[in-house]
Amino acid sequence: MQPLDFQLRPSLILQRLGILSWLILVVICITAGLPWWQSLTFIFLSLWRLFIWLRRYALLQTANSLRQVHISINGWRVKLANGSFYDAQLLSGCRFLPGLIILRLQLTSKDLDKDNNNTQHKLWWVLLADSANSEALRRLRVWGRWGPAVIPNDSY
Repeated sequence: MQPLDFQLRPSLILQRLGILSWLILVVICITAGLPWWQSLTFIFLSLWRLFIWLRRYALLQTANSLRQVHISINGWRVKLANGSFYDAQLLSGCRFLPGLIILRLQLTSKDLDKDNNNTQHKLWWVLLADSANSEALRRLRVWGRWGPAVIPNDSY
């Protein structure tokens, strides 16, 4: 299998989808007939949550945003925005569709634990068509749907 290495970039599509869903939520709040203070509170709280979500997933500006993915014969390795590298394993529930890739990863690192125990974190990430280089996303989609290419070994 050829190694696959790509950098993620901010997704304009994900930004637009987030803002559009928030606007739909605002319209529902206004037309639902709630008291004005409940509607206003819900709108501001959802706007704050949208801001946090956009910074992490769409703009890749938080320390735990996924920035780089490297897949090789030795497995997955990811880099977060804070510069930390993690070994990763795919979990069930990943989807590899045209224009949409959903990754569920379990990250393992000995760097976080001073007792040299494996520290594990789960990460869920959405990749859209503009999240990375189109050729890299195509190769990732092929890898995810049909598995890694196995090169026959004639030496046995």
